Amino acid sequence: MGAAEAKAAILANKTALGIEFGSTRIKAVLVDDKNQPIASGAHEWENRYENGVWTYSLDDIWTGIQDCYQDMAKDVKAKYDVELESVGAFGVSAMMHGYMPFNKEGELLVPFRTWRNNITGEASEKLMVLFNYNIPQRWSIAHLYQAILNGEEHVKDIDYITTLEAYVHWKLTGEKVNSYKRNIKIDANSSQTVFSVPLGEALKNTPKEDVFVHAVLLTDKGKNSYANNYFLVKQKEVNYPKAAITSSIEPIEGGFELTLNSDNFARAVFITIGDVDSSFSDNYFDILPGGSVKVNVYTDLPQPAFKKQLKVISLSDEY
Repeated sequence: MGAAEAKAAILANKTALGIEFGSTRIKAVLVDDKNQPIASGAHEWENRYENGVWTYSLDDIWTGIQDCYQDMAKDVKAKYDVELESVGAFGVSAMMHGYMPFNKEGELLVPFRTWRNNITGEASEKLMVLFNYNIPQRWSIAHLYQAILNGEEHVKDIDYITTLEAYVHWKLTGEKVNSYKRNIKIDANSSQTVFSVPLGEALKNTPKEDVFVHAVLLTDKGKNSYANNYFLVKQKEVNYPKAAITSSIEPIEGGFELTLNSDNFARAVFITIGDVDSSFSDNYFDILPGGSVKVNVYTDLPQPAFKKQLKVISLSDEY
């Protein structure tokens, strides 16, 4: 696309802006309606080690995104002699892991703990046993549970926890899909309603078809747990996002350990290696956004053949 066409796309608002918060640089890229980059900008930044934690301050975040955007807007002006006043669409990508807990007033309770921190080893190990699911130290749930195990003062005031990506979206749009936490007591051999919320209040205008509910129960200080995913409409009506599932393979006795990672929510993931004798430690499961699942596959196939015949399917692939 030439400069004239790019300028026309900018003036017609046929553009999309993406901003990515990397570890050492924030980058903005403006694309046209054919997904071709037409302008870009950047801001260099670096996390700091303060009081035993790798962190960025809130000022770092907002100063960085402002400078990055201004740099991109200057690029637009220099290339096309036009002031950038609006874009057709806008999205932010950032660290999907880490820990940002807020109270009911929307105040950050402790400095942002980035994905770089390896301070949640105890929580990570306990949660992996409880969930039978790989919980890396960088995950938000590991940071939250470690804070609980540490008896940190701020935990009692938590109303909402999030990651950098969700925090920036929340502040730029003023909206978030809700998160709730309650301390409850249930007598043995009994059942009771412990929490309810009007659906409209919980969704905040988010379509029911675009939402899934991930519920987690921790009991006895985490010694037992249960988690499940729930939906607000019939399965056939859910708007499952396209999920890019990647895999890594490690040999184990009698087969392979398969680690699957997904960028989006992947529903009903199914693994097959063709018509050969095999067994799986798990199959037909969900993967949370940015999450991973480990599965042991027992087979006599050599690794090259296993890798070639491996096929991973989620429900979004079938619709």
